[in-house]
Amino acid sequence: MQKPKTPWFVLEIHDISLARPDALNQMLAPFPREMAAKAALLVTPSWEGRAILQKGSALAQSLSQHPGELVLHGLTHFAGHSLFNRLVYNTANHAEFGNISAPLARQRISRGADILFQATGRKPLWFCAPRWKLAPQLGSLVLEQGFFGLMHMDGYQFSGKAFLPLPAISFDFGRRIWNRLVPALPRHFALSGCLKQKKPFRLALHPYDLDNKSTWAHICRIAQELEKSGWRALTPTEAASL
Repeated sequence: MQKPKTPWFVLEIHDISLARPDALNQMLAPFPREMAAKAALLVTPSWEGRAILQKGSALAQSLSQHPGELVLHGLTHFAGHSLFNRLVYNTANHAEFGNISAPLARQRISRGADILFQATGRKPLWFCAPRWKLAPQLGSLVLEQGFFGLMHMDGYQFSGKAFLPLPAISFDFGRRIWNRLVPALPRHFALSGCLKQKKPFRLALHPYDLDNKSTWAHICRIAQELEKSGWRALTPTEAASL
């Protein structure tokens, strides 16, 4: 792919599941159609082991019709409950692949990809571990399952140990007030630097962003700035081919 003359970014819509089926359209709404069409949709087929994505559901139809790429975002996005996560983040432990054996990881990946294919008719091209937490020994295992690439928080990994540095700008770090305040300053400088220097980055949105008015208003302003300044959205695979 020829390198774009305009600045570019990747739009990632995380945590798409039947737990919040309406969040997808809400998260895409601030972006112009051509940007939204390029968004990578990170799908969790059975959020916390509950309802399983089914063919014929409204969400499955939206995913099957989306012109951008689908990403398998774990099977359940859930690794149980822990006191640490409850105290620090006020959530369960959602690092599903952070501490897991290779056989169980392979089983969950295969099951998740199969559910997604049966529901949408599409195979996910990419894999992203929930919370970007992936046990070190599992990187090569994921790529061996036939995915084009693997998403990390700081970039994209491919077969042959190739790596594309591409930082993710995210707003969801937990439900405590310090989870919003502590990352705010470094995120501000990282995003400002990318926008001013026209450096590529990933904008990673989560359903929880919708629940905080100030956070969502900020994201809407970012979307407006990207459109106004002529930024172009690329799919992860397009970004990888540059």
